[in-house]
Amino acid sequence: MDKYWNLTEELLNYVWLAHANDKGYYYTKVDSSYPFCDLYYTEEEKLVFEFALAGFKKENLSVELNSNNLIVKGSYPIEANDSDYIVEGIKKSEFNKVFSLPEYYHSEPEVSFDNGILKIVFSKDEKAKKKLLEIK
Repeated sequence: MDKYWNLTEELLNYVWLAHANDKGYYYTKVDSSYPFCDLYYTEEEKLVFEFALAGFKKENLSVELNSNNLIVKGSYPIEANDSDYIVEGIKKSEFNKVFSLPEYYHSEPEVSFDNGILKIVFSKDEKAKKKLLEIK
């Protein structure tokens, strides 16, 4: 799978945090790895994102395609908790992650959420290949 490394490295260099304002989105580079995400290619050349989202519910997640960007958002409802934690290791906060998708992976993905794992799978779309247009 070494042939994918340059593309994957380029993809990882463009992980951004989305902020909404009255004019739309603006982006800042993500300094955090939250939520944890696996990103890999399958032997069938599918591009797969898997997010570890312990405690999240499906209705608190959204996945959006905007041009060549994948935007994944989550909100964690704050509940009163009277527990006296010794260690509180499960992060419970909102997140927005934006990934700039590589060429050939702009088609609508399969999205599933099972056992705390959000899985987004893009199939390679050869039709999305850049083509030189004739100038008239």
